[in-house]
Amino acid sequence: MSHNSSLMFIKKDATCEKGAVLKVDASSVTIAQFDKKDVTIQIQDLLQVGEGGPHNLVFSARSSWSDVIGAKPGHAEALSITKKDGTKYTGRPVSVSGTEITLKGLTRNETLAKADIATIDYIRQKPLTDTEEYLAQEAPYLLLFSPKSYVVAMGLSPTLDVRLFDVSKPEDNSQVGCNQTKSEPPLK
Repeated sequence: MSHNSSLMFIKKDATCEKGAVLKVDASSVTIAQFDKKDVTIQIQDLLQVGEGGPHNLVFSARSSWSDVIGAKPGHAEALSITKKDGTKYTGRPVSVSGTEITLKGLTRNETLAKADIATIDYIRQKPLTDTEEYLAQEAPYLLLFSPKSYVVAMGLSPTLDVRLFDVSKPEDNSQVGCNQTKSEPPLK
């Protein structure tokens, strides 16, 4: 993951910090903010971290069916579903309702009842590294000479699994948002 990528860190108290990751350890994450002092957030205080919306999460501490509904896997991304009996399914959602999810399969669609599901992970491509992000912004034509560009285009780049739903945790379908983003001044 790029340490320069700007991410939104949403805390459980609905306050937010926007910045780039400087350091991560088992108990905290330190972020750099534009024109501000570095901030360290305890992992237990985080609700979600992402690039915007449930389809761009890199971390979620809650179990939310509404996040499953909001997830829109892009190219080379999918949902990985494990049923309570251990059966696993991976695919892109065709439809999601309050009681079931339908995944697109190679030969047919598979409809799964929410009551039968143990976990749902959003499998997404890892965010760009510092170098890739720099090249994409400053010299995109050089990406033609980067073997990794072709790996990403073919959907073979490294992935990141983000747990969106876990039946063993209390379900939280509340709206996620920021009361105020601390790195930005309040609107007047």
